Amino acid sequence: MPDGIFVPPGGGEESPDPIGYPQRAKATGADTANGYTLHEMMKPPGEGPPVHVHPDMEEAFYVLEGEFTFTVGQEEIVAPAGSFLLVPRGVLHGFRNSGGADGRYLRLFSPAPSEQLGRVWEALGGRVRAARERSEGTTHEIFNREVGRPQGNTG
Repeated sequence: MPDGIFVPPGGGEESPDPIGYPQRAKATGADTANGYTLHEMMKPPGEGPPVHVHPDMEEAFYVLEGEFTFTVGQEEIVAPAGSFLLVPRGVLHGFRNSGGADGRYLRLFSPAPSEQLGRVWEALGGRVRAARERSEGTTHEIFNREVGRPQGNTG
């Protein structure tokens, strides 16, 4: 489709996200002239990234299935299926699947993350995955050990 993008149900390239959970690309930076990326994401119960910040990107979430609890600044928001959340640049945020089953959501970054930032995320994700495989704690605990409190340099 030369004048647009069409991704059928279940379509899009599947790959693990930086911490090893499934994600499916719906629109990549290459598709959007680096304007944004859109991925369908999955997190099992209790999982998700701890509080962090993206100084140069907005991050938006649309919950498809399940329930997620978001921390945005000092506020905690419970978001069931059908909820939308936009986190502006520079705002501390984190989330976890607070439901009892796997949860799915759409995640949009704008602008699209740079290739360099993708490599940084992949390296951090590799350390988190390895520590999780060694049963060294939850994703939240491992991230906090690996990077400490967010310093505004996580993209």
